[in-house]
Amino acid sequence: MNKHYTVKDSSLYREFRDKAFQYDLQYLGYLSVLYCFMRDSILINSTKAFDYIFPELFNFKDESVFTWYHHACYKALIADKQTALESLEKSLKLGFGTYFMLTSDDDLASIRNEPV
Repeated sequence: MNKHYTVKDSSLYREFRDKAFQYDLQYLGYLSVLYCFMRDSILINSTKAFDYIFPELFNFKDESVFTWYHHACYKALIADKQTALESLEKSLKLGFGTYFMLTSDDDLASIRNEPV
């Protein structure tokens, strides 16, 4: 998904790298499309693309913890800090607990030092 991480603790990175994440294959397909939109300099500014993909992702209730996380990444990238923080909070409340991703995912860099 062309994710980039700023690695400050190599042991945390190794632990993250070696962890297996299990996703519904159809969900992963939609997630791949989401990241194609997010990495395209024109499509990232198209609300139509995201208005289509996020409802599809939210249909996968078992994956909502990750969908909220990726929603936070998207909102952080488009500088909607308030919504990014709200989405991240929803993800955390649902049990998101990948510390390495929270502290190292470059998509979240714009909100990392925001007061909650």
